[in-house]
Amino acid sequence: TIAPGETTITVTTPATGYSAVLAVKVSKQVNVQNVLQRYVMPEKFLSTIERAPGTNRQYLGQPDMIKTKTGRLITAYPTGHGKGPLSMQISEDGGLSWTPCNIGYTSQGGACSVIDPNNVNRAIMVGANTGKDKDNALHLTTDAGKTWSVVYKPGDAGFDGALSSYEEDGDYRSYDSRIQLAYDETSKDDAIGGSAVVYWTRENCAYKAGDDNKPALYKSVDGGKTWVKLAGTEAYAGGYIVVHPKDGRVAVSNTNGAWVSSDGGTTWNKVSDLHINSMVGVRTRPDNLYALTNDGLYVSTDFGCSFNNVTEQMPEDIMRVCKLRVSPANPDRMFYFCRGSRREWDYRAYVTDDGGKTWIEIKKDARGIWIPCVSWTAITWFSPVDENYIIGNEYRSEDGGKNFF
Repeated sequence: TIAPGETTITVTTPATGYSAVLAVKVSKQVNVQNVLQRYVMPEKFLSTIERAPGTNRQYLGQPDMIKTKTGRLITAYPTGHGKGPLSMQISEDGGLSWTPCNIGYTSQGGACSVIDPNNVNRAIMVGANTGKDKDNALHLTTDAGKTWSVVYKPGDAGFDGALSSYEEDGDYRSYDSRIQLAYDETSKDDAIGGSAVVYWTRENCAYKAGDDNKPALYKSVDGGKTWVKLAGTEAYAGGYIVVHPKDGRVAVSNTNGAWVSSDGGTTWNKVSDLHINSMVGVRTRPDNLYALTNDGLYVSTDFGCSFNNVTEQMPEDIMRVCKLRVSPANPDRMFYFCRGSRREWDYRAYVTDDGGKTWIEIKKDARGIWIPCVSWTAITWFSPVDENYIIGNEYRSEDGGKNFF
């Protein structure tokens, strides 16, 4: 029972140094009661992934865990609430034992990752979280994620991984999980052991001003070890990027249109004025680009030379499209999730099986949001070989996105 009156409550988190004083005023007597059902897991089903008594790692973040079709368990969590690098561990025996698999990874989270099409052991990840941090960086692995090295680290002056203080058309972009990295599959180099050319379309820095913090395209010609900023690319960057797997042409897009380069990013031709919220490509239809706008899905079958709206009707309650995914196994099946209102947690998702002509809303889980518990951070992908299998955060779908569990 809370009696009438005024008081203050001090909230502190020693691990991060956070402290806040909240004023509380009760104008009438209120009876507060909240009873949660208790469930005790049997000891035989429990295993310790990490324990760090006597350190500042008393709060190991909000862990996500997935189970692959091979039975492997993968869990990821920050080593502190908004502080410390990301920890990732794998288990091959159903959780009885765990092995770290991201040694050398310094960032708190991952905004985007891409696997080298010429060597699956090589990958690059944009290390960032929802805010600026000195440890934001591009990371490279050459051993399938067991160890990582920092290859580009702009810190506070480069990119944030989040646009939480940036408004686009009056709406907030809470988390930057764009498809912002792309390998050039045609640049295979035996000396490197994979693709030589990689592109990155960097967002703007929402926290600092200046030319160094504007959107830009970056390029690596040594498999991701070193990066060069391409001059004069501010207008083309900050959105999505696709590299043609057969001829190496590069397509980029943002809310101001789409551009294509046929000479490795030296020159660019504007091919569309569409307000593109998300753009993707798939290797199984290499000439196709799929661009989602607020008024429909536009498809190009000539890698950007022309775009046609294939949607008969978009849902009427959509304010801003966020992310589009296309199944490589069946490119006529795709889904997108979006914000249905200006409330941060009101996200909705839709799936199509007819190439984008018609869309149906994906069934939400019992908690009322899609891919809980933080749906706006969802980084979700189709299986490259199974059109029915989708994985995102700790949830997955085995019916093409109609239901998630």
